[in-house]
Amino acid sequence: MVLNLAKEYRRIKVRGRYYRVTRDSSGKFNKVEKWGVSYNHDAMVNRLAKKFKTKHRRQGVDILSRGKAIEVAVSPNDVRTSIGQLKRSRAGKKYMAVPRPLVRNAKRQLAGSGIGIMTSSGKIEKRSRRRPYI
Repeated sequence: MVLNLAKEYRRIKVRGRYYRVTRDSSGKFNKVEKWGVSYNHDAMVNRLAKKFKTKHRRQGVDILSRGKAIEVAVSPNDVRTSIGQLKRSRAGKKYMAVPRPLVRNAKRQLAGSGIGIMTSSGKIEKRSRRRPYI
């Protein structure tokens, strides 16, 4: 059996590095892999929680820290579902953490929403417009 790999994944280049976006069972491209390793949601959340000195929350927004709500998305489909999760949050500043190859996609989807974007390492790519409640 010969698989046509050209249709199973797409290679994209971001800042000189190549990433592979694979298809899921429904046929949409949504899983980002870097150097053959896929991004793990729980690992990203735990890394960011350690950086912001808090814990991973299992229900609701992934991280709440000092008036910030951070939701982690590892695929383009996760970005869409995370927008609703952040809009329901009552935190002052709202951020979505995404892997570096998804930053451009997230900026396009979050335009005008007031939700900020940070990379998986915690670097803020787009500031949140929301003011913390006093």
